[in-house]
Amino acid sequence: MSARVEFTGKGHAGNVAVSRRDDGSWSLSIYKLSGKYRNYQSLAHVSGDRHQRPHLDPGDETEGPVLWLGGSCVDVPPRLAPKLQAFLAEHANGGAA
Repeated sequence: MSARVEFTGKGHAGNVAVSRRDDGSWSLSIYKLSGKYRNYQSLAHVSGDRHQRPHLDPGDETEGPVLWLGGSCVDVPPRLAPKLQAFLAEHANGGAA
């Protein structure tokens, strides 16, 4: 089993969270915290199975970075891509936090 690890950062539509659960499976979430009490609002959630690992497509001059998990993807702001790539490189193969 792998320890749970999570990366969060400010995305285009809200916060982007990438996490590896204890069983080794990965998930992507986009969410907002709004209002006086910072209410949680889920905008999107993608869960992968244990054999699917997220990967970051760096994009090119016309397309920005895209984070993939299985057949689903999330656009990532260019400023967030290096941090996310470093997180994935460290944790994609089961590395602990």
